[in-house]
Amino acid sequence: GIDKNALIVLGDQRIDVTYKRLGKALQSTDKTKFERLDATLNDITKQQVPVVEKWEQEGRRRMRASEVRQYVESLKTVDTTTQMMDAFKKEVPAVWKAMVGERDAVLARNLNALPSQLHTVVAVMGLGHIRGVQKILQGKGWRAVSIY
Repeated sequence: GIDKNALIVLGDQRIDVTYKRLGKALQSTDKTKFERLDATLNDITKQQVPVVEKWEQEGRRRMRASEVRQYVESLKTVDTTTQMMDAFKKEVPAVWKAMVGERDAVLARNLNALPSQLHTVVAVMGLGHIRGVQKILQGKGWRAVSIY
């Protein structure tokens, strides 16, 4: 961006605000909901990365470096991230709101506030925020383009 003399905007919520809201959300969330979330996330992981179940059946506690890379790359997909975000939202909604929902709104608001004379906007954000930010911006008249 700097080489192209582009306007660079750090558009996320301040981290201290996120931490404060997350702390309150964690305190007010029933701890048994985290157990359900953990079970759901494990199910999603086994579904998306079938080799995990094989490792469990073999009683393996350690993965080789190549297996760790395979595991991480398998989790970094739109489908997996969407399923995991949906699970967070369902099981621990206050935590999801503090970690994702509020930040989606801030990111979208800051993108929408960019000067209208900009013809091209490139936004970089975590995969878990794309769907929420896109939905908010489309509601404000933005059009979607390929993002992956």
